Amino acid sequence: MRKKICAFAACFLIFAMLFSIVALGAPDVGEDSASFKIKGPGSELYLDIESEDIFEGANTLAIALSNGSSCAEVELEFVYSDGRTTASKLKLAPNSTAKTYTLSLENCTDIVGIRMNFGQTEDGEITVHFVKLVPFFYENVDPIGEISLCKYESGTLILRGTLRHDAIREHKESTISVYALEPGQDVGDILSGAIEPIIKDRAISIRFEFSIDIRSDIARLFKYVAVVVGENGIEFIDAPRYPDVSAPNNAVSFKGIESNTVFGTAETGAGLSVLPISTDELLSATNNGYMYTLDGERYFFDRNYVVQLDKKVSAVSGAASDVYLRLSDISPVLDKNSQCELYAIVRFLASRYSSVSECGVIKGIIIGEAVNRNITNGLSLSEFALASYDSIHTVYAASNDAENPLDAIISVSEDICTEPTLCSVSSELYLEALFSVCGYYSENRFYVMTEAESNPYEINNEYIDNLADITLDKSDPDCDYVTSDNIVRFYSLFGELARRSIGQAPKLIYSWSPADNTSGTALSAAYVYNYYKLYFSQCASAFVVSPNGDDAEQIQAINELKYKMKYIDTEKSLEICDFAREIFSIDDWENEISGFSPDALAKRELRDANQIGTEMPNDILGTFYYWNFKNLSGHSGWQAGAGVSSLHLENNSSGGRALNASVHPSEILGEYAFFSYAYEFEENFRYNDYLLLDLLINSPHGGKFEVNIMLGGDEFVYEYRSSEITAGIKYSLSLDIGDMTEKDSIKYIRICTKELTPSKENYTVSLYSVSAASRTLTGEELGDRILDERDRIHGATDGEAESGPNILWIIISAATVIITVIVMIAIGRSKKRARPE
Repeated sequence: MRKKICAFAACFLIFAMLFSIVALGAPDVGEDSASFKIKGPGSELYLDIESEDIFEGANTLAIALSNGSSCAEVELEFVYSDGRTTASKLKLAPNSTAKTYTLSLENCTDIVGIRMNFGQTEDGEITVHFVKLVPFFYENVDPIGEISLCKYESGTLILRGTLRHDAIREHKESTISVYALEPGQDVGDILSGAIEPIIKDRAISIRFEFSIDIRSDIARLFKYVAVVVGENGIEFIDAPRYPDVSAPNNAVSFKGIESNTVFGTAETGAGLSVLPISTDELLSATNNGYMYTLDGERYFFDRNYVVQLDKKVSAVSGAASDVYLRLSDISPVLDKNSQCELYAIVRFLASRYSSVSECGVIKGIIIGEAVNRNITNGLSLSEFALASYDSIHTVYAASNDAENPLDAIISVSEDICTEPTLCSVSSELYLEALFSVCGYYSENRFYVMTEAESNPYEINNEYIDNLADITLDKSDPDCDYVTSDNIVRFYSLFGELARRSIGQAPKLIYSWSPADNTSGTALSAAYVYNYYKLYFSQCASAFVVSPNGDDAEQIQAINELKYKMKYIDTEKSLEICDFAREIFSIDDWENEISGFSPDALAKRELRDANQIGTEMPNDILGTFYYWNFKNLSGHSGWQAGAGVSSLHLENNSSGGRALNASVHPSEILGEYAFFSYAYEFEENFRYNDYLLLDLLINSPHGGKFEVNIMLGGDEFVYEYRSSEITAGIKYSLSLDIGDMTEKDSIKYIRICTKELTPSKENYTVSLYSVSAASRTLTGEELGDRILDERDRIHGATDGEAESGPNILWIIISAATVIITVIVMIAIGRSKKRARPE
């Protein structure tokens, strides 16, 4: 059995070379790296390994090389202590910077030397930065059986499995015990006797099943392992297993934005929004606020921070964008206490922002920021990877318990292959270790988000006025950083790592934080280039941009970027974004980007709708209320957006009861304020000729306002704009929607307002009702059509509405036939008994 990982953790994180190297003309080995002259074809380098016991447990060799020669391939021949040899080849890019290669090897610690053959090459220089033995599979378990089920259900953990026949014969006098491994514990703790079994000395059998009473809420998140205990000690039946939890596999919208504020989400049409939150601020230090109790421990969530987060989540949800919360400062799950804290945080967030909440809905949790850049607490890579997956598993379990299963996304840095330091490793090494953990303990997938910071070209901080004076240098596709130019290479790398461990590649999200000095047209041009490259590479499931800056020039650049983002996925994409092609000196996007298609870009259709009517149309036959707030309570699913501090129902002096939106123009700096309704099931307006809204704007100083109403689906947005709306006057606004078809299923209604002469005075928007109107159908007929259409859509979505009546009819019909047969038989027997002899 391998020794505990912590025995070699410290050594893995230190830069000392593990080898003494012998080669013709080679210099002495330096502390961190060594360079060797390659002299012509057939050059050979031999590395003599000084194996030590502290490396027991490693099964993978990591080697980092810089190739300063024309050599394109190197053969590594591994010499074992028993004289055996194995060989492996590495592809080297000629004259390339440092790259880290990992090779899984059998009996890695028995290797006593490595011979490197460089084949046909010109003279040059090879630099060996480090050669390390690392563990990428965490417990040295030689299974003698299989765990077929590990599941938590209603307070009971069910552990089921089988033993091999030869194991039964060998261990017929033995017993079976079960252990629970908390975060930070491994099988070494079992072997050393540091932990006690939760089930001890049960009779051995080929098939076994244990039902374990789990009294602790958090204990169902631990790993569980069954062992055979006999005269020769402990043998593991199978690797430790997490209790099964379902991991959602939600579709991800490609266009995304990350921001501390919500401004820009609605106007850009971003389908994915990332909101960073601070767990230090979320958790209250004063033991007040919202409370959650876990295993007797109380966790308090700061009320003011949660209220502000409510506004953001509600606004983004109301903009019909999927919300992902980034736990920016979260630490890895190192022990039971840190797992409890993470569980409590995710459980609270998943419960508060669910489909039944008026605070908005979230779809996923992003764990940290470039986590492989902050390996703390003296952890080895293997221990940190296990802590990372404990965090992922906790997100799944906590959100499932809240009945709002969330996606888990792990964030990695943009550097693919760089030399490890005391607190960081490359994303390649980290993902290799992380996928190994996932494949070993669980089969649940998770998303990977790569944090890119590099612009796709070198640029100074000047606003681009004269394109001819700017020298542009696009990124090298072979560079060691993930860019839109080499995304295919990175996707192939991490996809192969994932398939090797869990059999399939998870989704990749490309997050880009432009350099702070990227301003003016440069920011928009870089975004357009990245978007086109990533979209047609089909490697990234989503592209998230994180624009930032607070000076006037950067704010102007961000506003310009938002305009480009709005149209980049529409039929106007090339027209609006053509400036970027000129900046990059690209004659034609089709020649630059494989598979480029203008038609494929048009994922959304922005339809210029008619002006909003300010009077009730005179040709209406019948109406049907979607919302009549005179008879409703609560928000009825409506949510506050940007610039709207609250929504509340109250009676107004004019017009009666209404849904009131309190607007603070100072928060949105001249942009639209909005509130909206996002449908759980799509709404079809094909029977409507008009959509009618009774609306009033109240402002303490009067004034004129503009109202913009948006009806949106997955691939289109209808935009209706009003003429001047005067404060203090109640309007019956009418939207002509007679050209909508069955395919135009609406997912959200958004009501946007803006004062024509901007001021910082607060005002209120009162919505009294929203109703459908038809020229040809009576109110009763229109209502029947709309309700029938809702039943059809609901049935197609959840499979209940249409199947129920058919099943009921079948049951009734079958029962009728059975009863008829029984009655007929009874009558026949009665006649037979009454017949004279």
